[in-house]
Amino acid sequence: MAHGDLSQYRAVFVPGGPAPLIDLMADRDLGTILRDFHAHRRTTVFLCHAPVALLAALHDAPAVQAALRAGDVAWARRLARGWPYRGYRMTVFSDEEEAIAAQSVFHGEPPFTPEDGLRIAGARVGTVKGWGPDVVEDRELLTGQNPASDAQLADLTLRVLAAQSH
Repeated sequence: MAHGDLSQYRAVFVPGGPAPLIDLMADRDLGTILRDFHAHRRTTVFLCHAPVALLAALHDAPAVQAALRAGDVAWARRLARGWPYRGYRMTVFSDEEEAIAAQSVFHGEPPFTPEDGLRIAGARVGTVKGWGPDVVEDRELLTGQNPASDAQLADLTLRVLAAQSH
């Protein structure tokens, strides 16, 4: 196997928590992985906050993250042109859930929410009432809104991977 060969992997999974907002969404290595998986339509799975890490697939993801942190929506939109996941349907930890988590878990307000970041980049984001399970499948992308979605997301992932084996 050549160094960096991703063809041996059938799926990639990114869990939630604060890491996607803090660093994964601007991680160049994750961006390389996501662009490869997207180009080859391989299963890509994200839970909770993790879908915002899809922004790593942009060629200048750190600049997009900086624009979002600065509240410069117009610049972030401009930088997000050509995002491979533009127009994809997905779910993510909702603004409602983020407000509660910011106070009781993270003890601080995020500079932007995953929901806003994804919409600004061009995703078609849908969520359900806070803390309810929600799973969305769009092409190779599988997303779960929050921890309550984990079992449904796991089941969907296993079904998709099993169907690919046939």
